[in-house]
Amino acid sequence: MIADEIAILDLLVLVFLLVGVTRQFEGDWQKSYTFVLLILVCYLVPSLMLTACLIDTSKSNLWPTAKDYFLPVALVLLTLSIDLKAIIGLGPKTLFMFVAAILTADLMRVVIG
Repeated sequence: MIADEIAILDLLVLVFLLVGVTRQFEGDWQKSYTFVLLILVCYLVPSLMLTACLIDTSKSNLWPTAKDYFLPVALVLLTLSIDLKAIIGLGPKTLFMFVAAILTADLMRVVIG
């Protein structure tokens, strides 16, 4: 069982790399990804590794590290790919609802703690 945080992170990065590389292959790999979505494979393989006791995350500090460092960077990169012209083209009602949802989520985070 792998319990070292760096080894677990390396294993997860390797899984995601293999999923990304196999996506480029032609033939059976391409057919399999038409039935099983890539995001599902990226969630399913690590959960299967945890279920099969291949990795031990009970004493791991990997989630707070990922939450504090990797998640904000991923959100910034995701935001950079937004098509602002298309969002503005949705109309004022849709934009108002979007902003209201954001403000409500922030307010709930402050209220709940």
